[in-house]
Parts: sequence; C-alpha cells; structure tokens
Amino acid sequence: MIKFAVLVRHGESITNTMGIVSDDIDKYPLSEKGIKQARFVGNELKKINVDGILTSPILRARHTAEIISSVLQKEIKIDQRLREIGFGRFNNGPFSITPKFTYESDEIEAWTDIEKRMLSVMNDYNGNLILVSHAFPIRVIIAHFLNLDENESFGISLGNASISVIDIINKKVLAIGSPIITENLMKSLKEK
Repeated sequence: MIKFAVLVRHGESITNTMGIVSDDIDKYPLSEKGIKQARFVGNELKKINVDGILTSPILRARHTAEIISSVLQKEIKIDQRLREIGFGRFNNGPFSITPKFTYESDEIEAWTDIEKRMLSVMNDYNGNLILVSHAFPIRVIIAHFLNLDENESFGISLGNASISVIDIINKKVLAIGSPIITENLMKSLKEK
C-alpha cells in the first residue's frame, strides 16, 4: 500500500487554454505556461522524499510527469487507472458543460468507477509516490478520504500543477490543491 500519495494535477494544457474537456490520449500537450508550471512543481517536490512517479497515460499528464522526473531523477510508470474521467459524447466539448454533466448524465464514467480505480492504485503500490493525474480523479480520491460524495465535494478546486497529499495509512488528507510544499506539509511527511 502507498504510504503517502502526492497527487499532482497536470500543468496547463491546450485543453485548458481552449476551454474544453478531453480524455484523448495523445492529442493535447502542455502549453508553454504548463511546461513552466511542471518545472516549478518539480522543484517544489524536491523538498520531500519520494520513491517514484506514476502517471496517467494522457499526454498532458505524461508530459508533466516527464518534467518532474527530469528534476527529481525518478523513474516514471504509466498507470491507466490515473487517466482522466471518461467523457463519452462530451469528449472535446466545452468545459462549461462540466458543472452539470457529472451528476446528470449516465453517458460519462461514473464517480464510483473512478473511485474504485483510484483506490486500486493506492493498494497496488508501495512507498511514497507522486501520482500525476487530472482534476476530477484527484477530486474523487480526496473526497473519498474526506467521506464526501460527488455533490458535497463540488467545491474542491484543483489548479494546474497543484499538489494534494493524502496519508493513505492514516486516511488523512494533508493538502488540497497547494501551489507549494509548505513547512507544515514537509513536517507532516517527515513524521510518516
């Protein structure tokens, strides 16, 4: 079982600048801003000890993980379970649909399915790992550890290249969407 999961949302991608949602694997790279964000978060992550990096197979996450890897000199493993939510017919559509389509449509991947796949990642690896993923799957796993459902967690906002940390062993959320590794967070992670 993972001891602590450092969940990193990918840097800004072309999907973000276009205002669309996409679960396409190789279509949308990071923007120039996203590349800078990934370098910044990589340097922030130097403050903590991690055993490796897992990433979503989707290009924007893989690219973010590659940049972090180059900073930390840690190997990357692609794990399909860290992928973006399956958007179904909404794929490549405007972001403006996201506030309602998640709980009003059965045409997209179900919350419980995302929860199961994210939890299975936590159970299948050991150590302290960085998991590069996407806003919705990260929100789902944070909500799980906070005992919130989809509607109750609606206000969880995760910026690009943000850091969320979960102490899996103690079932405790240590950070949500932080832009940096704080002194308090470093202290919490050293105690684990």
